[in-house]
Amino acid sequence: QTGDYEMSAAAAYMHSQALFYVSSPLQAVQDATVQTIKLANEYRQDLFSQFATSFLQLTQSLIGQHASETQSISTGQERRISLENENQGDLSSEHFVLWGLVQSVLMNDHVSASVLAEKSRHFRSGKVTMTAIAHCLYEGLNSFTMARLTPKKRRKYVSRGRKALKDLKKYSTLCTENTLNKVILLEAELAVVGGKLDDAIHLYQGSIALADEQEFFHEKALALERAALALEYFGETPGPSHVGFLQRAYTAYYEWGAHAKVKRMEAKYPQICTKEPSVNSKRSVVLAENIEMASVAT
Repeated sequence: QTGDYEMSAAAAYMHSQALFYVSSPLQAVQDATVQTIKLANEYRQDLFSQFATSFLQLTQSLIGQHASETQSISTGQERRISLENENQGDLSSEHFVLWGLVQSVLMNDHVSASVLAEKSRHFRSGKVTMTAIAHCLYEGLNSFTMARLTPKKRRKYVSRGRKALKDLKKYSTLCTENTLNKVILLEAELAVVGGKLDDAIHLYQGSIALADEQEFFHEKALALERAALALEYFGETPGPSHVGFLQRAYTAYYEWGAHAKVKRMEAKYPQICTKEPSVNSKRSVVLAENIEMASVAT
């Protein structure tokens, strides 16, 4: 209304991100992001259009959709998250790299995530933002995973994971409710690397409970999956705890709308993740409310 089109585009982009961070259904996040791109294009805010396009690719990759009609509303730059064509210092490229990190960790592509984490670490060099907190969480998760997968580089990755955890703890003093479940999740991962399975499971359960309490359902799914992976790492499979964590993670990802992730779990664990999960009644109410809020906001 005031003609501040840059601020309007920035607010729309932040709104799209906020929906993701508070576990709104991925379809609602995608719809809001599409509206952001349309708004940015209408007001000729190309930079925010590019930011939103990178974020749109993240949501589409998790939902399991390929860009179709949404490509036509972008600025015409059909860009994919890749390691080869990201230019350091290019703001739009930096956002592609950050969301590529999130995508890679969620889809368990840890080699790519390692490169992307390093390229986007500067998001933690300034003020405390949603992107800084996200980077801490996802680099931390990836680093502790790589410490287990690459024994020769264990010290390097443990150091990176500890630094991400330290930064996240610092941020958590400013907003404990939004970050404590993430801090405890990284502490669980550190316990796994340290060979302390019992401590790790206790911490995973704490992170799961806090994420559920704060209704961060996608982070609850992530913590459940990581708990199952920890049991696998220690050879505690098959077993009721491993199966229970996996089935709950599978259900949580399904309810979030991450159908590509669900299919990947079905392929990896065909004997465990085989049936379409039933939607929890409490979650159904939250989904409906989030969809309604997203549609009103956009």
